[in-house]
Amino acid sequence: MTPDRWARVKEVFHSALERAPLDRAAFVATATGSDAEVAREVARLLAAHERASDFMESPPVVVGTAEPLRRLGHYEIVSALGAGAMGEVFRAHDTTLNRDVALKVLDPSSAGDPGRLARFSREAQALAALNHPNIAAIYGVEDHAGTQALVLELVEGPTLADVIARGPMPLAEVLSIALQMADALEAAHERGIVHRDLKPANVKVRPDGTVKVLDFGLAKALRPMEPAASASPTHSGTQPGMILGTAAYMAPEQARGALVDRRADLWAFGAVLYEMLTGARAFGGTTVSDTLAAVLKATPDWTRLPPDSSSAIRRLLRRCLEKDQKQRLASAADARLEIQEALTAPPSLEHSHTPQRTWHPVWRLLPWGLTAALALAVVVEAWGPWRVSPQAPSPLRFQIPSPPHTSEAGMFTLSPDGRHLAFVAVTAGSSRLWLRDLEALEAHAVAGGEGATYPFWSPDSGFLGFFAQGKLKRISINGGTSRTLADAAAGRGGTWSRDGIIVFSPGPVSPLMRVSADGGAAVPVTTLASDDPSGGHRFPTFLPDGVHILYAASSDKADTTGVYWTTIDGRQGARLRPELTNALYAPAVGNAETPGYLVFRRGTSLVAQPFDPARLTVAGDVRPLAEGVPDDGNRGFGAFWASGSSLFYRIGTARANRALIWRSRTGDTLGSLGQPAAFGEGLRLSPDGSTAAVGIFSGDITYLWLENLRTDVLSRFTFHSGKEPVWSPDGRSVVFARQDVAPTVDIYRKTSTGDNQETLLFNAGINGMPLDWSPDGKWLIYQRQDAKTGFDLWLLPLEGSAPPVPYLQTPSNEMAAMFSPDGRWVAYQSDESGEMQVYVQAIPASGAKYQISREGGAQPQWRHDGKELFFISPDGQLVAVPVSLEGHFEPGNPQVLFSGVESNDYAAASDGQRFLMILAPTDDGSSGRSITVTVNWTAELTRRP
Repeated sequence: MTPDRWARVKEVFHSALERAPLDRAAFVATATGSDAEVAREVARLLAAHERASDFMESPPVVVGTAEPLRRLGHYEIVSALGAGAMGEVFRAHDTTLNRDVALKVLDPSSAGDPGRLARFSREAQALAALNHPNIAAIYGVEDHAGTQALVLELVEGPTLADVIARGPMPLAEVLSIALQMADALEAAHERGIVHRDLKPANVKVRPDGTVKVLDFGLAKALRPMEPAASASPTHSGTQPGMILGTAAYMAPEQARGALVDRRADLWAFGAVLYEMLTGARAFGGTTVSDTLAAVLKATPDWTRLPPDSSSAIRRLLRRCLEKDQKQRLASAADARLEIQEALTAPPSLEHSHTPQRTWHPVWRLLPWGLTAALALAVVVEAWGPWRVSPQAPSPLRFQIPSPPHTSEAGMFTLSPDGRHLAFVAVTAGSSRLWLRDLEALEAHAVAGGEGATYPFWSPDSGFLGFFAQGKLKRISINGGTSRTLADAAAGRGGTWSRDGIIVFSPGPVSPLMRVSADGGAAVPVTTLASDDPSGGHRFPTFLPDGVHILYAASSDKADTTGVYWTTIDGRQGARLRPELTNALYAPAVGNAETPGYLVFRRGTSLVAQPFDPARLTVAGDVRPLAEGVPDDGNRGFGAFWASGSSLFYRIGTARANRALIWRSRTGDTLGSLGQPAAFGEGLRLSPDGSTAAVGIFSGDITYLWLENLRTDVLSRFTFHSGKEPVWSPDGRSVVFARQDVAPTVDIYRKTSTGDNQETLLFNAGINGMPLDWSPDGKWLIYQRQDAKTGFDLWLLPLEGSAPPVPYLQTPSNEMAAMFSPDGRWVAYQSDESGEMQVYVQAIPASGAKYQISREGGAQPQWRHDGKELFFISPDGQLVAVPVSLEGHFEPGNPQVLFSGVESNDYAAASDGQRFLMILAPTDDGSSGRSITVTVNWTAELTRRP
């Protein structure tokens, strides 16, 4: 290679390193053009760089704590080998048996996650059931001082991914490796175990050529052996809608979130075999969404196979990569036999002159309109490869479920590199920041993201901004300590520029502010109208130039409401659409007709309109994208998110399909009340147990209704907005919250006997909420948010005209308080320990308090006779704690009653034997909590009229 060409290689290589990993291949292809030699050399350097990064030995490293891990029991840590979603893998020395091993250490932050512990245990059990020369062995499980680890066989040598990175492999070497992989899969499948994450990075090749299949972290047990074609999973590790595994090697049914069996491993085996032979992935893409779309729709480029590939190998590849499960190779033993035939058969002349051309049946190339009547799955499998289709790819949809035991995911945002989805989900009454790596196994809670709302990304995808405890904060996506950047009493969205500037809304009635991403003084960007006390600017989004900003203006005045643009220096902008409360900019990937779109809600429809970010103008028709996308109150900003070729949104089935359901102490369903409706925002039983007050959503507003439990009649109670009802001790009145002018909340009172008069009691401040009425009728306890102290508990005297007084006002968040039946104690939840727990404290507060929950808890409620206290655990269990109120307060041991509590709204019957809950009906196959993803979403705009 000449010096000039070598200089070009180095230039492209260093420029590629500045790109996100998933963007590098596309950049190199564009930068090198038709110069295959330069492209090959750059690819080699990039692969070497990644191997050096992945396998460089290092000093003792940190595993989720501030202290380096140097020893675990009698294992001395030598160096780090790698990291994954559950923890890290180390080379360690067994001082007892004098041998080196691999220690797979569970991240301490995952130790309290039942799902991850189950996966950890499942991997140990799966490996223990396997004894095969091509499967890395397990030596044991180590649990030392709270740190758990698998002790595994240490396999020397590169991964198959490292070998493939050098380029296409010789056929003899490919067949040798493939034969050993097939043998390993055959052994696992005979034991009823499916790997589910087979990929080159999970295969090691020892120096002597022995292959070892690694990482059975996704392994799943099947029923005792049945015919392969009918093997069906029995464990619940993969429920419909869940996507596990790595995108490029997922079988189509796995990518759709459907149940999988051993045929998913055969698909992955075929994808790895193709990659060994060609040096390229069978299904590629610059983003995870593009890769999943290729898995579901595209056909591998068979012309890339080497000419000396035998007919047996070509037949094996086609049968492994058959998109229809029923037509796919069903047995690893069959794969082994095909490879053995290829190894022993004489050289074939059928491919010695010209590469085999791929034959595409004519019907595969028909336009979408002729096959629109077919189901999406059938169409996906019938379409030919995109490279020969005259049309753009059609839309592809799949779902990402919420984590177990959380309410529906909202406020979600995709990272700029397209690899991570951040969202907020509520567990036991507390919001928390979650992160889903779209190539990883499942979502995980971000340590330090408690109480988060409205997350947004840094341009490099390494940090998240969010709002919590009345502050604007930032945190690394790897977790840790969050950093406070500015005050934001009730933040309503932010955006982060490439120049390190964050523009954010500190509250619903605030202008936009800007602050350095490192913190400092915040200064206004926009100006509110002096004659409009209800006005506020929110949900800012930087446009591609990093100077102009989209934002929403909300007001009681129609002439100022709408979506506007402004500049980072506050130059006066213009209104783009007057009727909107929010919109997002989305680039029009692959569409030459328009540079981008405004995506917004119209009613409950998600729609798009062409938008030019350079001219700052909208023009053209508004086209529908999806139906049933709700505003979801102040979570409306999280109802959709568009980025590149993928559109993320959530439909409104969760609220529409909820019901009032009675459950016993063992969790059995005892019956339901009335018809399913959009229940939410509070559920309370009257003191005599005859009536339930409950909120029902209607469009963007919540109204209170009364359900007569004796006659099963539901009647409207408030005709203005109302939520979070609280009954008076005599059952004759209800107080409730109304938020006419955000963010402050007014508390109203109304009789329950038919009087339509609603009386304003007082203003409860920012995010105020009534919580409980004292048994003697003299006090109302409520919570409100303070910019400095977060959520506090206050007491309002109901006799006379005395002002409210604070009950608990600390730097922690105190919420969800209830008086004990004798009026001497208050149960509440607080995050003073770093996680939400349930406490009991005397009234007036004396400083002495009792911690009731042990591993987290929220939403405490007393039994009517004061003999028990109930709460919801972080993993969705209803817990009962026996208590004594005679003399001094004395709690007993918590007892789990049942699991599967999907909502924080519940009410205990007076005897504590039944619980009224807002739940999805048991016959509804979906809880409605999933996020829907549409890949190639702009194709919807051409398909719909």
